Amino acid sequence: MFIMGVVALTSWIELTPSPTNPSHVSSEYNFFNTSPIGKDGGLAVPASCPSDLHDDPTYGQPCTSAANICGMTTSGSYQCGGVCDASPPLDSACPCTAEYYAGFECNSPFNVCGEYNRGPVNCDGSCSVPAPPDRDPCVACVPDNSCAASTCVGQSCTNNCGTPVPGTLPADNSCAASTCFNATCTNSCGELITGTYPGDWNNVSGNCADYGMGVGTVTAEQNSCDGTYRNIDWSSCTLPPVCTPPVNDPCTSAPNNCGDTIAGTIQADCSCDARQPADRPGVGNLCQSGPNSCGMQNNGSIQCDMTCDASVPPDTLCVSCGNSACDPGETCFTCPADCAADPSTDTPCESNPNACGMTNSGRTLCDGSCNAATPDDSLCPSPTVCGDGVQEGVEECDTGVARGACPATCSNTCTNNTCGVGINGVCGSSHMGTYSSAPASGLCDTGSATAVSALGGFWNWDCLGSGGGSDDNCWAIVDAIVCGDGDREGSEACDNGASNGTCPASCSSSCTDNTCVGRVDGVCNANHYNCNAGTSINNTDGATQWTWDCQGSGGGNTVACSESKPVVGPPQCDLTHYNCTSGTSSGGVDLGASWMWWCTEAGYADVVCSELKGGASGAITSITPSPCFIAVGSANCVTRVSWTTSGAIVPVLEIPGASPANIFGPTGVSQAFTIPRGTHTITLRDMVGPVILDTASVTAQCITGSDWNGSLCVAAPIVNLTINGSAGPIAASPGDNLAIRWTVANSDATTTCTASGPGWAGAKSQFGGGPDNVPASVSGTYTLTCTKPPLAPVVSSVNVNLSCPVSCTAWTACGPPCVGGNGTQSRSCTTATCVVSPENRSCTTDICRDLNWKEVGQ
Repeated sequence: MFIMGVVALTSWIELTPSPTNPSHVSSEYNFFNTSPIGKDGGLAVPASCPSDLHDDPTYGQPCTSAANICGMTTSGSYQCGGVCDASPPLDSACPCTAEYYAGFECNSPFNVCGEYNRGPVNCDGSCSVPAPPDRDPCVACVPDNSCAASTCVGQSCTNNCGTPVPGTLPADNSCAASTCFNATCTNSCGELITGTYPGDWNNVSGNCADYGMGVGTVTAEQNSCDGTYRNIDWSSCTLPPVCTPPVNDPCTSAPNNCGDTIAGTIQADCSCDARQPADRPGVGNLCQSGPNSCGMQNNGSIQCDMTCDASVPPDTLCVSCGNSACDPGETCFTCPADCAADPSTDTPCESNPNACGMTNSGRTLCDGSCNAATPDDSLCPSPTVCGDGVQEGVEECDTGVARGACPATCSNTCTNNTCGVGINGVCGSSHMGTYSSAPASGLCDTGSATAVSALGGFWNWDCLGSGGGSDDNCWAIVDAIVCGDGDREGSEACDNGASNGTCPASCSSSCTDNTCVGRVDGVCNANHYNCNAGTSINNTDGATQWTWDCQGSGGGNTVACSESKPVVGPPQCDLTHYNCTSGTSSGGVDLGASWMWWCTEAGYADVVCSELKGGASGAITSITPSPCFIAVGSANCVTRVSWTTSGAIVPVLEIPGASPANIFGPTGVSQAFTIPRGTHTITLRDMVGPVILDTASVTAQCITGSDWNGSLCVAAPIVNLTINGSAGPIAASPGDNLAIRWTVANSDATTTCTASGPGWAGAKSQFGGGPDNVPASVSGTYTLTCTKPPLAPVVSSVNVNLSCPVSCTAWTACGPPCVGGNGTQSRSCTTATCVVSPENRSCTTDICRDLNWKEVGQ
């Protein structure tokens, strides 16, 4: 017994025999540091401990419990006899992962016969198999394993004795024969297997012009599984003729009456597009020399320098002048005094008209004739010929048949007809869209739609015009835009990987055409190799221009840029009379209805310029589409240009580098031009002058989802990463299995894919794969990055967030004892995000007051 309180110094309270050595007796003495004989006592320990343990030095020291099945322990302190008061954690606290239980087996409970089964350990540490069924009497169970024959290999069934039996039924993999080699199917045992069907090779065709191979049809065979081509036949494609000098090289027109020429370029048909310049007006017209002393003048003609080649008559011819008779040979010019009665000069007159009614202005001569020459017929606009199959002048249509045989939609005279307006085919709302199946509606705004066909990753159809109207070629992307799948597709500007309608505030809530913070589209700068936005790449110094790309970031577009180099060469006319954009202006002449002047430059032929006083005008009215998108596998695309002019003599629309490079005509409606990648200047001009009437530009760039590889637009990889069938974010608990799968479209042998994430890293198949089974251990992002040189990397990511029940262990015992009467307690707590952290607190114990004594040995 232990007596509490203050007692006399001489009082011995109790003798305690040792449980291990009964002959050893010790005394417990209240509130004294020494025994009655002066011997120091031992350490302070609870009185409930046997006396021979009171000096145990481990008492109160920290200790650790035994480990549970997965190695987890708890903390405690040593008690009497060196016993640790910490209990092992329950096995159910272990995470259920193969790391702890793979390969572990356990025994089931016994049945009445003392029998048990063997099986794997459950996640909570219990045994997964039940006890064998009780039998009476206890005789050995004869197992019936027939269930194995109907159970797949790799799975198990339970026999009549309750024992698991491995299955022997082979999987039926016949679905592979009808499944494409780049896809998977599920066999009879529920397993995903790779298909073995090689695909059908279907005949397809396309226009040679779409591939820069001239005219005709290219044929090939396309695989129904992976879309690849073989047996491509270009033999029916006809390329334009080889010209000497080459196409687009400079050339000059035929000279006019003064040797003037116009610069041009060699066309696809090897002709020079430079029209012969008009003759200088007035050259060759009648003129007079200055008068001699008696007023006589000689006739001559105006020269190219606008001087008269007539010399002044000598005064010796004045002998007969002054005799008051207008003698033969005398005129009002040579002898005004004698021939005053003849018709006088200095009155305006007009020349005889040419074939199209054009005249020149001049002055009346003494003989009554006009000194103005008849304009050359070459100045006349091209004649309007009804029935020649060419729409000219005021014609609104031309049937191409004999005069007077226009269809009922045109006037029967065909000479100045007003035909029924033809209906042009115009692509509908499905044009340039993105569809997983062939679009069935919105094909044409006007016109009739042809059948929709798939070729090279695109849906193709035409909108056919009627009544002489033009056709329109239409297309759409073969794909699916899925907002919230983590991939930016089609018209999407970003995709945050969440479900539709939950884009972040920086994106539109529809996710279909949103603009996200962080997305930067490339924007060209006027100065070469510079960008207003994005990064300048692919810098190229060409013969006539600089080209470069402004690469976007954050999913932004990359655009093609160009800057023309300064032209140092032939002189060029300005739009305003008597001015030149290059070269020096000279010889300005006011021709009444127009002005004419020349632009000269040393080393180059002079250029004759003109400006109508009425003013030639023109406008480029539409460019569709702009920009023009280049299809995958091609280097160019088709854009259509419309324009109008007024007062122009020889109007022409030019796009250098396009096919065709120019089209002559006062108007144009949806004229097709095939243009290569880059930005191109469109110029509408009157070749008489020449006078620039309007300019515009159009850019050809790779279609969304593709990029330029230096010679063609190629499809960029489309990467889709999922975990447990979701594009994320997903919630998981520690130890949960993460089944990681991925697909990669538009991949080839050069594509490489790299994985990163907790427990998942390294090279991965560029054609898709999975599942890769990874235990959830920490929250993080799983990312697959695929690169198809020379294109930019494409990334798909899934976020995994771990979650745990919020819990804490029990507080440890208050300790250490007898240190001022205060101690500490500790425990560990787990947050909802599975973060485990220790906690400590102060505590107060009475044990130091209750046990303030020393052990005194006897």
